[in-house]
Amino acid sequence: MDTLSFEGQVEGQIAVLSQEIKNIEKEIAPQIIKIGEHKRKIEHLKYYLEISRNSMVAKPDRNLPIRHRLLLRSSRIRDIAVSVLGRIGHPLHYLELMELIEKEEGIKIPGTDPKANFTAHLANEPRIIRMSNERGIYGLREWQKKEAPEGVTSEAL
Repeated sequence: MDTLSFEGQVEGQIAVLSQEIKNIEKEIAPQIIKIGEHKRKIEHLKYYLEISRNSMVAKPDRNLPIRHRLLLRSSRIRDIAVSVLGRIGHPLHYLELMELIEKEEGIKIPGTDPKANFTAHLANEPRIIRMSNERGIYGLREWQKKEAPEGVTSEAL
């Protein structure tokens, strides 16, 4: 067998194998895409699980869709507010609470009106309630019965 016919046979086999690889890749491309999607979903679910276990540690993942990042940031701000109130041990005016969160936790409340945004976070947190008739004083719901002055029902708070 001469060298030219041997090289021609090898090149022919290479071409056949290359074509088979292309055909297989076309067949499995949708599965590869699906595998990638499933892997991303698993990572997002692991992230949500991490947040549910310890929301104070988790940092928003830039690969998450924006609506999920905003939701996580919102719940993180509320979790930190609950933590700070619990550590302080008494109700605070929302501006004091916001200042503590910004100073101690290093978290800036976002938005064009951060004060209004922060009070919206507080209003949407079931663990936090307005504690008195004076505007802007918030505390933990668990303090509600403990903090009620004599003659004032907890519903009035």
